Amino acid sequence: MLPLNFQNVRYLILHCSASYYGNVELITEWHTAPDRNYDTIGYHHVITNGYWNYEAWVSKQPDFNLDGAGFSGRDVMFQGAHCKGHNAESIGICMIGQRQFTRAQFDAFTRTAEIYFDSSDFPLLTGPECVRGHYELLQNGLYSKTCPNIHMDMFRAQLAKSIQQGVSSDNRRTGLSKRLTFT
Repeated sequence: MLPLNFQNVRYLILHCSASYYGNVELITEWHTAPDRNYDTIGYHHVITNGYWNYEAWVSKQPDFNLDGAGFSGRDVMFQGAHCKGHNAESIGICMIGQRQFTRAQFDAFTRTAEIYFDSSDFPLLTGPECVRGHYELLQNGLYSKTCPNIHMDMFRAQLAKSIQQGVSSDNRRTGLSKRLTFT
């Protein structure tokens, strides 16, 4: 894995898991499968939706304590493997889901983004304008993705509003931890 130079990080790239359920361990299994052959999970952070596994989703039994829970994936000391051509300049954040995400997930993303925006370690990450959806970035000269399958201008506008209103100010953290908890 290549080291990540924090001084060059200019994007928080939002992804979706393209699944109705999931967690860091499951995505790590997907990413390290022989057809992908990554060293570990490609995303730096994963924000869950309460459906931890297939059984929970099929039985419609979410764990509400895990809705909006943020977990660290790939160590931020290393470049991600989430957006070809942009891994050296970004942090990858995946929200579990396909097209719909919970309010708790959005709030967790807001708090995660604020950690980076408030950190002097990442001088180019200054606010919502630094957030991109995977589909917004060129790969091999093409826009080839739809992930995270949401309107990113609206997402950034809501993110800016939430930050301005101090939605997560009571939960502000001073650093990154193994599990980002937002209660």
